[in-house]
Amino acid sequence: MRTRQAGTLVLGAYVLWGFSPLYWLYLRPGSLVEIVAHRAIWSVAAAVAAVVVMRRLPQLRHLLLDRRLRWLLVLSGTALLVNWLVFMGAADRGEEVDISLGYFINPLLTVVIGRFVLREAVRPWQWWAFWGAAVGTVVLTVDARTLPVTGFGLALSWAAYGLVKKKAAVGAVESLAFETALMAPLALGYLVVIGARGEGHFTSAGPVHAVLLIGSGLVTILPLLLFSAGAPRMPMVALGPIQYVGPSIQFVIGVLFLHNEMTTGRWIGFGFIWASLAVFAADGIRTARAARSSVPTSSDREDAQPVETGAHQVRVG
Repeated sequence: MRTRQAGTLVLGAYVLWGFSPLYWLYLRPGSLVEIVAHRAIWSVAAAVAAVVVMRRLPQLRHLLLDRRLRWLLVLSGTALLVNWLVFMGAADRGEEVDISLGYFINPLLTVVIGRFVLREAVRPWQWWAFWGAAVGTVVLTVDARTLPVTGFGLALSWAAYGLVKKKAAVGAVESLAFETALMAPLALGYLVVIGARGEGHFTSAGPVHAVLLIGSGLVTILPLLLFSAGAPRMPMVALGPIQYVGPSIQFVIGVLFLHNEMTTGRWIGFGFIWASLAVFAADGIRTARAARSSVPTSSDREDAQPVETGAHQVRVG
């Protein structure tokens, strides 16, 4: 696969993630818990189908037999559930700008986790980017007179998810199948109970609503598959900036179409965060280019292997 084709796949993944909050708006009048329950059920089906089609059953079997991996994925599944509840609750309220805030600051939060939890080296410009974003967050807090709970909830839950998945080091598709399978019994039980009470909306809100609920599994798994297919074949120089496409789309939708309020204070706060992201991305691009230039070419060594420049978290939110 050519780099341009890989880039198209990854860009498609982030575009889908960017527009995904709009999908959940169309699942009204279902409650937040009902929609999350349906997402868990149909994501299991979609993920298992993907595991079979991609011939990753041996990897899933290994995961199931490894006690340490199972416990790690119980933790990551819990973080994923929290992320879904915060994300879809905000989407239901039309808070696209707050959603974008969470995914804008997440890469900077992972720097702190990498430094203090994983003991990874942090470059000076990464620290400058983090403190710039911290100033922006303080401005947003002062302007709103409260902490940006949605943004922090998304960033923290997703950073925790990424941390656990880094320690587990398992494939995205089979791990998602396991994580959503953990949610499935509770989700199915909840749907059965509200269905028996006549409070469910799967059959009562019309066939289109039922199809949209079933489609929540595809909405979850499709961008993940696109990302998984393209990201390993892209240089980090190109991959880094693309991760901001999703929250940028969410921000534009929130401001222009859903008319989320943007006070002067919010613009200033986001300005600090965007400036920090520019510093963060520029530092990552410079470092990746330096790493690539130091790798021997095939003409220097016939058995040269591709250099691994880093990993990006895969969103399933």
